[in-house]
Amino acid sequence: MSDESPHSPDEVLRCHAEALAFFGRGVHAVLPDRWDLPTPDEDWTVRDLVNHLTVEQLWVPPLVDEGLDPAAVGDRFDGDVLGDDPAAAWDAAAG
Repeated sequence: MSDESPHSPDEVLRCHAEALAFFGRGVHAVLPDRWDLPTPDEDWTVRDLVNHLTVEQLWVPPLVDEGLDPAAVGDRFDGDVLGDDPAAAWDAAAG
């Protein structure tokens, strides 16, 4: 039996890493002609969803590693951050 709480920092980081890897496998499975298809929320395309989650990951280093507050980050990550290679953009943000 482990004395590690299911909510310990190590467990949270492990679960987060697993979630990043799981989502990344899905991102890499998207065929080039599928990025503009709707998600179950028809207001979002596959690209919109991946962009949103990529942006959320891009916020982590400035907030956690650099100690900035959201106002200091500003609009740094507004808009489309995926460019021509969404999977590579995801990998860079999730890495």
